[in-house]
Amino acid sequence: MIRCIVIDDEPLAVRLLSNYVNDHPDLELAGSFNNPIKAFHELDSHQADLIFLDIQMPQLSGMQFLQLLNNRIPVILTTAYNEYALESYDHHVIDYLVKPISYDRFAKSIDKFQSFQLNPSAENITEKEDSLSSNSLFVKSGHKMVRIELNEIRYLESRGDYLHIFTGDEPIKTLENLKDIIQRLSNNFLRCHRSFICNMDKVEYIENNRIIINGNYIPISRAYTQIVQSYVKDRTS
Repeated sequence: MIRCIVIDDEPLAVRLLSNYVNDHPDLELAGSFNNPIKAFHELDSHQADLIFLDIQMPQLSGMQFLQLLNNRIPVILTTAYNEYALESYDHHVIDYLVKPISYDRFAKSIDKFQSFQLNPSAENITEKEDSLSSNSLFVKSGHKMVRIELNEIRYLESRGDYLHIFTGDEPIKTLENLKDIIQRLSNNFLRCHRSFICNMDKVEYIENNRIIINGNYIPISRAYTQIVQSYVKDRTS
């Protein structure tokens, strides 16, 4: 059995998640708390395997709690707000649940945790897929968390310290890098150059080691030529 702790300053939220835990055949409720400070000091006595943690709490925020926890116990975040999704990746959380939370979505989070138990050395699960939607991602641009639909992205270009994400004429700029963000993109995105990733669903044509998307010429470097050729061949044979 997976021993779970629920931490949320809202009694109704605690009750809902506690009921979900009790209804799941693989879970056991080890404790529930409205006060995150009290919860933190009692963690050792509860021997928890998994924590359901709210983000917006007055005494101690969920992000502050994660810093104190220092990855000792796996966490699934729960919140009514989605702007913390990207920041939560830095703390290696298992999943990010946006309220109101359905039992079906709750059960999928447990599936993720059980996969993590089987392979704890794998990369953080929430870095590989957007926990809010597999069809979108969040990036930090300036002081904003911007949600981008994957099917709207034409291509991505690394320029100096910034990554430019082109969905229209003006790019969205972020300090993320190509290596990290490609893990969060769907399979139709292909790296064709050390500085470019293309959405292959947006390609008009390919010629002379260039990919043309919406009139923009994107280079295919020698190191990635074979990868692009193999991608195209798989879809023409």
